[in-house]
Amino acid sequence: MGAAFLIVQTVCWRLLGIEVTSKLYPVIIHLPVAVLFALVFKRPWHISIVSVLCGYLCCQAPRWFGFLFGAALKSDLADHLFYIPATFAFYILLKKFAAGSVRQLMEKSVKSCLLLGGVPLFYYLFDYQFSVKDGWFIFQATT
Repeated sequence: MGAAFLIVQTVCWRLLGIEVTSKLYPVIIHLPVAVLFALVFKRPWHISIVSVLCGYLCCQAPRWFGFLFGAALKSDLADHLFYIPATFAFYILLKKFAAGSVRQLMEKSVKSCLLLGGVPLFYYLFDYQFSVKDGWFIFQATT
């Protein structure tokens, strides 16, 4: 399945360019993952969507870690070299200390799941708006 996402992303990059592909990333990666959770793994839609949002939020701390080292060392390579192991370290920590509690909260009720998804949703919207040039104006670069 990961290969299919990579192929779609590569085709978009080749046809539309990196700027438009970056803006479409939520549509070509995050939305299909939520659909995959709902249809293939038979999870309720609200849990599928909140799971993707929580997963996105969990990737931010390693991203900041890589960014800080990359900025301190003035190197994109350092950014990646610190980001990758930080991702594994944060995964281990989150799996051990947070995953069980978050899963229980998500499955407790629709309301608790949606409340839990509020923070990652707002962060996702904020990050997308300010980290992608002209955020919401997806097709501006092509017109």
